[in-house]
Amino acid sequence: MRKTYTTAFKAKVVLEVLREEHTLSQIAGKYEIHPNQITRWRKAVVEGILAVWNSISANRDELIADCRAARTVLCDCAAIDAELAELSREIEVVTDLSRKAIHEIACNADDQRVLNKRLNVAAGCATFPLLAGRKPLSFSSVQMIIIKTEAKLQFL
Repeated sequence: MRKTYTTAFKAKVVLEVLREEHTLSQIAGKYEIHPNQITRWRKAVVEGILAVWNSISANRDELIADCRAARTVLCDCAAIDAELAELSREIEVVTDLSRKAIHEIACNADDQRVLNKRLNVAAGCATFPLLAGRKPLSFSSVQMIIIKTEAKLQFL
């Protein structure tokens, strides 16, 4: 039965051969592999490296263009990051102004509730039994009742 070797194992053996720290025979004996087998593996690796090198050389201009495009994209990212930081600052300002506006609206709403309470009390005066049976009040009369009621409420 033939022995099969993993690609990682073949690469390990070939790297040892290429380092030239030991002879081919020593490496073959260490791993119990025939020297011709190691020579075939080394030849395949060298041919593969040359093919890759030739491919890189042939596509040199395209690779340089890709690198320039990547650099442009990275530079654009820096501009985008700066714009994002500026927008974040603007959002903080708008958020702060919104909080202040909401607080002011809430204060005005509290003031409005107090005013509505006063007006409801004043409107209630128009329905007191003392006023029942009289002719309907004019607008100016209602205003006078409201003013008098507010004056009384201020003393409470």
